[in-house]
Amino acid sequence: MKLDQLAYAVIGSARIPEWRDFAVKVLGTMTEDGPDGALYLKYDEWHYRVLVLPAPDERFVAAGWSVRSRAAYLAALDDAKAAGLTVEEGGAEECDVRMVKEFFRFRDPNGTDHEVCWGRTMSAIPFVSPAGVSRFVTGDLGMGHVVLPSRGDFEECLGFYENVMGLEYSDFFGRRVGPDGKQLRGYFFHCDNARQHSLALIEAPDPTGLIHFLVEVGTLDDVGRAMDRARDEGAPLVRSLGRHVNDSVVSFYLESPSGFHIEYGFGGEVMDWTDHEVRNVSYGTHWGHEWQPGYASEVPTSKPGT
Repeated sequence: MKLDQLAYAVIGSARIPEWRDFAVKVLGTMTEDGPDGALYLKYDEWHYRVLVLPAPDERFVAAGWSVRSRAAYLAALDDAKAAGLTVEEGGAEECDVRMVKEFFRFRDPNGTDHEVCWGRTMSAIPFVSPAGVSRFVTGDLGMGHVVLPSRGDFEECLGFYENVMGLEYSDFFGRRVGPDGKQLRGYFFHCDNARQHSLALIEAPDPTGLIHFLVEVGTLDDVGRAMDRARDEGAPLVRSLGRHVNDSVVSFYLESPSGFHIEYGFGGEVMDWTDHEVRNVSYGTHWGHEWQPGYASEVPTSKPGT
């Protein structure tokens, strides 16, 4: 497959009202109610980037990938079938909810659903952040990235992302942690754009099926003001402000209404892949990103001197 960008994320939640308030008051996105209780989170010229569907529990439903044309869509569909995947094409009602012309879904060896679409719907309403966010960094870079927990055969998943989905390695880490020296691994992948990574797979648990997704904004002040809004609205801070090594993002992490985390950041590196060497990133962060009281992770905050 050739996937152009991570176009959207689909979340299942029993907490739609909480998501609406969180999106407007903390993230600073616009929202719109959809059919049958769905909620759209809009933060650029497209009708949405995050779709929250009513569900009995909190879970990550799917990562949505887009291609630019019907020909590219049909080629991706043929690739999926040739790889022996169980493919389900979206029906008319599902396409209407996702506001795409066509999409198909498949499941990776990790148990995560992915959707590939073409013909997304642009919004006639200009984006104006209700919280005064200057802009969200999307466009050809896509909505951000998703970080998935490893729930299956790790090596099989890596091969699937590379050989079936056509993603390419950006970088990786492998470090010994804990008194027993357990090996902890994380791999980062990009698709056909200049965002440093659009998907990552990390050996860490999460019951929702998602560790976090990234929301990137236009200025450092946007990040600081979001931290203030999170504090004022009582949205739990998960990790402090810090700067990552691999993509240079300055960010903090907060807890979403569904329990998984959201990275809210600025300054992601725009890549020239022709000059990129895949690296073992031995440190996760240059500074900051300390886990806050009440939160623990199997992914340590690792930086020089620690």
